[in-house]
Formats: sequence, structure tokens, C-alpha cells
Amino acid sequence: MGGPGSGYFEHAGRPGLVGGSSGGGGGGGNGGATAKERAEKHRQARESLTRITREAEVRIAETLAAYEESKTETTFIFDTDGNLLLQGTENKPESTVVPSKEVARDRIVIHNHPNQSPPSFADFEVAIESSAKEERILTGGYQYVITKTSTFTSSQQKVMGEKLYEFYREASEDGMTLNDAMHYAYKKLTQQYSGFQYKRVRITSPPELR
Repeated sequence: MGGPGSGYFEHAGRPGLVGGSSGGGGGGGNGGATAKERAEKHRQARESLTRITREAEVRIAETLAAYEESKTETTFIFDTDGNLLLQGTENKPESTVVPSKEVARDRIVIHNHPNQSPPSFADFEVAIESSAKEERILTGGYQYVITKTSTFTSSQQKVMGEKLYEFYREASEDGMTLNDAMHYAYKKLTQQYSGFQYKRVRITSPPELR
């Protein structure tokens, strides 16, 4: 278990498997839907998401630029206009604080991975449980964005977690590196579950957004 969280987070830190923080929650699947039906659900789910403006992304990127390769894992909370509201750290390489649901609700919660890895299995669990608008992982050059859509339900948590591991194992057995295998697994999960959206975006360098 990670050390005590920052006071304003009202939550103890939690350990990650590859980095990030553990938690619990649910997921949503598409059952025995056809490929065409799944594609339509995904389209509708993506359209239901409220986008963060370019200006807000620039503010976020500017704030995080100094932390892309930080050796200390830190959690940041932004509002949807890109203003930094809270920041906390446990001063441990692979352990970060997890904000309470009240603090995170409808906001953008980001923590960096000092080992430059993509979201872990533990990060998936936190994102599924989170009340945040988006959960993101920061590394050098990328932000990994995890979002629940309007079609998300909490009934498929276990099967989604099992699928994520299944996809990761499949990629690992094909010779992918840990980072590539995790990225592949998250992409595959997004393809199967319309309530879960994941993307890797190069938005940590402000000039690219202007």
C-alpha cells in the first residue's frame, strides 16, 4: 500500500502493477452484438463525449511540460477549461495519490508515470471506478486518455479486466514489448466495449496544439 495521500485528496495512495494506482469498479460490454452493431455503438458513444477545447489542452500541456520525465509520480486535477485545481505527490517513484470521488467528479485527473509506461492494469481499475470526466497518464511526449461514455455500465467489470489481461498476454506472446503490449491491449478493449474509450495522443508539447 502506498503512503498516506495528500490531505486534500482524502485518500491513501495505492500501488500500481506497472505504475499508477489500483482501485475497483465496473465495465460495459456489447454482448453478442454483430460487428456492425458494435461499430454503431462505438460511433454513438464517441459522439456522446464532450470534447475538451484546444485552448484547455494547451493550458494543460503547458502546466505538465516540466513533469513529462519527472522521477516522482504526481497527480494533477484540472477543470475542463484546463485550469490546474490541485496537485499532490507521495514522493515515491511508482505510487501516487488517488483523489476522492467528490474531488475528481467531472474533472480531468492526470498522473505521470516516471518509468514512461502506458496505463497499467491498476490504472484501468481506477479509471473504471473514477467519477472524473477523464483519467489520463502522462509520459514523455504522450498523454494516454481513458474515458467512460454514455453507454458505460458497471455490470462487466470482471470480464473487461480479464479481457484486458487476455489481450496483453496475446501481445506479449507475439513478442511485443511491455509498453507496446499494454497499448495494444487497451486499444483492443476499446474496440470491444463502447462504454470504454482509450487513446494515446501527443498533446504534451503546446506548440503542436497552436
